Amino acid sequence: MRLFPIPLLCALLFVILLSGCGTAVSRWRDDALTSFNNTLAAGSDSLAPEESDIIRLTIALAEHYNEQEMFEDADRLYRLSSRKSRLLYRNLIQARSRQDIVATEGSKENIQAADVPVVTHEVVSPEDTLVPDANQQLAGQEPPVPVQAEFVEVQPTTEAIVQVPAQADTHSKSPVAASPHHNDRVALSPDRATIYLTFDDGPSRLTLPIAALLESQGVAATFFVLGNNVKGHEKIITETIAMGHHVGSHTLSHNLHKLLASFASGSNEISRTSELIDRLGGDGRMVRLPYGSKDKRLLSLVESEGAQIFLWDINSCDSTPKGVHDHRFIEQAVLRQLDKTDKKKLVLLFHDGAGHDSTLAAIRTLVPRLKQEGYRFGVLTRNERIAKVSYDKH
Repeated sequence: MRLFPIPLLCALLFVILLSGCGTAVSRWRDDALTSFNNTLAAGSDSLAPEESDIIRLTIALAEHYNEQEMFEDADRLYRLSSRKSRLLYRNLIQARSRQDIVATEGSKENIQAADVPVVTHEVVSPEDTLVPDANQQLAGQEPPVPVQAEFVEVQPTTEAIVQVPAQADTHSKSPVAASPHHNDRVALSPDRATIYLTFDDGPSRLTLPIAALLESQGVAATFFVLGNNVKGHEKIITETIAMGHHVGSHTLSHNLHKLLASFASGSNEISRTSELIDRLGGDGRMVRLPYGSKDKRLLSLVESEGAQIFLWDINSCDSTPKGVHDHRFIEQAVLRQLDKTDKKKLVLLFHDGAGHDSTLAAIRTLVPRLKQEGYRFGVLTRNERIAKVSYDKH
């Protein structure tokens, strides 16, 4: 029997491996686009722009990696966007099903007792229908048979619904530290505020653990990163964005004097940092100034760059000498301030820079607790009303 020369055999194996990689990416690409299309069709009248933008951005990053022949990264992002689309689709259908049930029950009550007010609908927030750890549940599923990767109208069906109790929360078993300031709170109150979590000074080794913890809770946050920290940590930023979080700018150097001087030199820190963040999929025109500066000249210069400045309503105190070392101090600082405000939209300041391990420990307790008490969680986007409200107050 004639044998192939070893070099030729190795070359053939190499071609086969490359072909296999391309097929896997193509398969997940079709699934990602089809799943996203299903979600858009199901949520045409109720889907929040930021929800679809997160998935669209993940797919765009995957396309970029695919074009650069970074097949492993592309495959991971396609799969992640597919899982997120399926989860969002399921939540949309489940919310619609709940509304139909409430409307039906209300109609029956109206027939039986005309003097009893009828509930015809229920407003359901996307956060109410998130299934904890759904990404992990979906991770083990096989993708459907690939179809043509173009956006076509697909009629949603109720087969995708996963029955979950109306107020199910598998994370409610997490240990929650007792707080004397919260003994009089009413759990799941419908008038609770919407909280916007923000993290400054990253990326660092803590960024991905924080991002992953929040993703497991169905919560998206905004990370304001330092331009000088981006180099060498690009993958942290892209993975954070792929999890559904937003990334903005905390300037290049975190030095107010250098920030002002950079405008005079023509190489301002805002545009330089924006370029670094934008090419990774973030929004460099979402800006948080160092120390929450309100210097009028600086504000004017930054806004002239088309940037939206984000301040905060509640400081977690995680950068104080005590907060850096004590997660309970951070938790109590946040809870005390929440008790003293009646605002319906609140931006919270945390830090994910090196040395803030207590911040990770604090949000591990805080987020499940606040969800259980009825608070909603949102994510900041540029030119959003919450940013302007917070800015005007300060």
